[in-house]
Amino acid sequence: MNRDSRNSPITLLWQKIVLLLFGALLTLVILEVGLRLSGFIILSLQESRNRASIREKGAYRIMCLGESTTQGQYPPFLEEILNQRNTGIKFKVIDAGVAGASSAVLLTRMEDNLNNYHPDMVVVMMGINDLSGYAPYKTVSASKITQLVKTSRLYKLLRLLGLHMRAKANEIGICMPGGGSLARPEPGLSNAELIRYPEKEDSPRAEEAVREGIASNPNNDMAYVELGLFYDYEGSDRLSEAEELFKKAIEINPGNYEAYIALGWLYHYSAGNLNKAEEVFSKAMEIEQRDDRAYSGLGWTYIMQNKFYQAEEVYKKAILSVPIPNNERMYGALATLYAETGRPRLGEEYRREAGELRLGYYNPLTVNSYQKLKLALDARKIKLVCAQYPMHSVELLKRMFSDQKEVIFVDNERIFKDALKNASYKEYFTDRFAGDFGHCTPKGNRLLAQNIANAIMAEIFCK
Repeated sequence: MNRDSRNSPITLLWQKIVLLLFGALLTLVILEVGLRLSGFIILSLQESRNRASIREKGAYRIMCLGESTTQGQYPPFLEEILNQRNTGIKFKVIDAGVAGASSAVLLTRMEDNLNNYHPDMVVVMMGINDLSGYAPYKTVSASKITQLVKTSRLYKLLRLLGLHMRAKANEIGICMPGGGSLARPEPGLSNAELIRYPEKEDSPRAEEAVREGIASNPNNDMAYVELGLFYDYEGSDRLSEAEELFKKAIEINPGNYEAYIALGWLYHYSAGNLNKAEEVFSKAMEIEQRDDRAYSGLGWTYIMQNKFYQAEEVYKKAILSVPIPNNERMYGALATLYAETGRPRLGEEYRREAGELRLGYYNPLTVNSYQKLKLALDARKIKLVCAQYPMHSVELLKRMFSDQKEVIFVDNERIFKDALKNASYKEYFTDRFAGDFGHCTPKGNRLLAQNIANAIMAEIFCK
């Protein structure tokens, strides 16, 4: 018997094994191709149905919900960009932003907005005005003594020194390891807020209601502040009236912190009198050292006058005085200031510290507002898009929802950080009310709208 005949059974066995493996592999490939093809066909049919449905309604309506970072900001750019995509769909973007509003105020208007505009989608970017009520994500297990130490000025000062040391170490190539909550009461929706943000047709009635309150109690200093804010939001025609009302509130109550803050921003923005703004914000800091708004206002006023050293000192003082984590904006403000004044390493350290504080705490009011909004939209089968503020992590939004698959998230942190690597802060932002970001310039709003449009097209229209 020759060698070929002796090996033939083994050869035949290996041939069968190879053929079986090849057949199995071919089956998997065909199955994978079939699944992908069927998925593509299903998505194409779904997209075709969506387009047909939209054409029947005339336009795909997107409502943008938010405060001053939305009102008169990115929505017009979003509509323009979406309609330039040549998808065969007409997009209509509704600006439902309300400057200065908290998320609670926005929710009071939500049902009316949904009934009036009948949107197919809601893009929301809110919560930056929910200033207090922070709580840690994890239960603090440290002893009371440890918590007390962490809220002391000495502890905060050591943290500042540590940040500077880490930045210096990074500059010279040395690797160093990275680094309680005094939460204020959760704010509710006050009558003052409802008066401050009436619908346009209700403005005369709202103004009359506040005036009646002042007439019944002429010594109610906060009523003068609320009416002054109402006039300030009305525009330049009533600024002098707003100024006098704020001053009247201070005359009645020299310790009225809210009146000083309102007057300071009026001088800073509306009147353009930075010297007076500086004086008023400084007085506000004397009255209340645990609130970051006076520090933020004074710091930005200094920066507008190129007084960078004074701004740095104000932000550092805020970190020492304002409770953790309410001082996270001041870390962000210092990060931006250092980046702008040629100290990028230090800026990176402060930006990292601000991010860690934000990820370690949450605002129950903000979380509750997002969840209520989601429930209301689900009931109407309206798609929700949650856009994060520039320079902030999108993870903050994702943590608010147990079922993230039903929400489209827009990460605006990366694109703005990348943009600022090759451009000045002023190219993209007009101010820094939120510490490391502010209201956008037209260039910033276009970048924001472009990123939101990309997410919408990718997630909804598969483009």
